[in-house]
Amino acid sequence: MLAHPMLTNQVLLDLDDAIGRLLERELAAVGIPSVRVVFEPPTREGTAGWPAPALNVFLYDVREAEFARDRGWHPSTNADGAATLQRGAMRIECSYVITAWTKSIRDEHRLLSQVMAILLAHPVLPAGDVAGDLLLGDPPVPVTTRIARGGPTDRASFWNAISGPFKVSLELGVTAVVQSVQEQLRGPAVTHARVAGRYGTIDEPDDAAGVTQGGTLAFRSGCSTDGAVIVVPAVGLAALVDRIGGFRLRGIPAGTYAAVVREVEGTAHPVQLTVPSARLEITIDD
Repeated sequence: MLAHPMLTNQVLLDLDDAIGRLLERELAAVGIPSVRVVFEPPTREGTAGWPAPALNVFLYDVREAEFARDRGWHPSTNADGAATLQRGAMRIECSYVITAWTKSIRDEHRLLSQVMAILLAHPVLPAGDVAGDLLLGDPPVPVTTRIARGGPTDRASFWNAISGPFKVSLELGVTAVVQSVQEQLRGPAVTHARVAGRYGTIDEPDDAAGVTQGGTLAFRSGCSTDGAVIVVPAVGLAALVDRIGGFRLRGIPAGTYAAVVREVEGTAHPVQLTVPSARLEITIDD
């Protein structure tokens, strides 16, 4: 299994854009069209240059959500037919502090009240605002929000840490899904067939040239065989191994072949196969 170039991911920037689009559109719909939504830290130096009114949406914390993470590898097929594996996605909890910056405290409270009403009306970010790396799954996994959640308990220390003036704030939590940027190429392209399942010993007629050769794979170390691949480069064939070690090579001509056993994590083991056989038994000393 060959390493693929790292994919790019900008899920936090896409999340900023989605929140900004929602707030700007909904504020304009109720007659507040000139509010600037900013995401920079609300420091004294930074806020001095913001126009009034401004709405600051500051991301202060990102952590894994309290869900069971899918740590496995998942197959996919590229446009050119090459098979790849990609790490499972992870749910993240993003925590924002939302503050209003106007010329009067009453205007700040009025603006924050309207923002709170908007977010209460949208427990899921609208599909039209979600784009880029937030679009994960088919259909895409919803990006959920919740407000007035527990944030920094010592607000004075929080504002002192960012060197900003103490402000009343609204807490926003957003749960999104992040796709791993780790992807790996899964052996050469299969030109005949690829079969997965618990086949054991199989030797049966086949419409393709050659025979269907079954067999079993085992690692002396006891490692799982699930997801390993048997590759026969000379004839462009490969077979996926199931969790109990079963595999079959469909349409392989008779002969003796130099083959390769590739583990899920990429380690390759050269082996020799003779077809047809009553049963191919491959044992790897790893």
